[in-house]
Amino acid sequence: MKLETTLMGLSLKNPFIIGANPWTGKISKLKELEAAGASAVVLPSLFEEKIYLENYKHQEFLHEFDDLHAEMITQHPDTTYAGAHIYLHFIKLAKAALDIPVFASLNALTPDTWIHYAKKIEEAGADGLELNLYHTAKEPNRSSQDIEQEQLQIVQQLRSEIQIPISIKLSPFYTNTLHFIKRLEEIGVDGYVLYNRFFEEEINTDREVLTFPLRLSHGTEYTHAMKTIGLLYGTVKGDLIATSGLHTTESILQVLLAGASAVQVVSLIHKKSPKVLETLIEEMTQWMDQKGYGSLEAFRGSLSKKNLRDPYAFEREQYIDLLLKGKVL
Repeated sequence: MKLETTLMGLSLKNPFIIGANPWTGKISKLKELEAAGASAVVLPSLFEEKIYLENYKHQEFLHEFDDLHAEMITQHPDTTYAGAHIYLHFIKLAKAALDIPVFASLNALTPDTWIHYAKKIEEAGADGLELNLYHTAKEPNRSSQDIEQEQLQIVQQLRSEIQIPISIKLSPFYTNTLHFIKRLEEIGVDGYVLYNRFFEEEINTDREVLTFPLRLSHGTEYTHAMKTIGLLYGTVKGDLIATSGLHTTESILQVLLAGASAVQVVSLIHKKSPKVLETLIEEMTQWMDQKGYGSLEAFRGSLSKKNLRDPYAFEREQYIDLLLKGKVL
């Protein structure tokens, strides 16, 4: 069976990518993931806020005991915090340690920072760059159009500055994701990761404070991405990558049938181990053998809107049908 796929111009041995998470920030884990069958990895995101915060703490530590004595001006010489440089160095280490593609991930706030670090990431040797267009709507006077236009301008600048493939990891909260992706297509984006999961705040009612618990996906979140992919397949040049809630071979096959070029697996690895990749690959191979498919391309996108006999299956009519016929899901 041929599980090979092409992603943003790169050849992958199978569609199983490991998305950005703490494990992809360790060389030992990266090697373990590659050995288990991962076809590519996305390194943890470089956050602009984290760089600034760690630099602030670094300077605070250096000058904590300044002027402790009358004759003492400073206890340490001025140094620059090397956090971002550590990330760039890690890209080089990962590239040297692995034979599979290594994608970097960037989450910035200001245009200058996006451009600066995107260039540095390219220079460090990353095979591609995943951009996280994370935005928390907290200003009631800013329209969604203004926010989207600002994001598009950032992507436009980045596309003109770097040559490596660019993918966009999108949130599920755009009013019309299909339209936004169409505009990204005009810029020349190479891939779309659907969809980002956020660590959302909760309120601890005992302590009466905000908390940010780490919650792994529970296995049903993939359906929203599957629908978007099914609607987009064959209408965009960029590759469609599904992520979040892909816990079984069944769910992975569903997004591939809808038209995904690849999937990003994260929570399943944490809940089990990298060895689960071997199981997923084996089960997919068995399914393809039973169905008579000799390659991934033989069935990818076969249940997209483009290829369905009923093109409305991904749209509102199915919802109305469920209501009228009283079907229970």
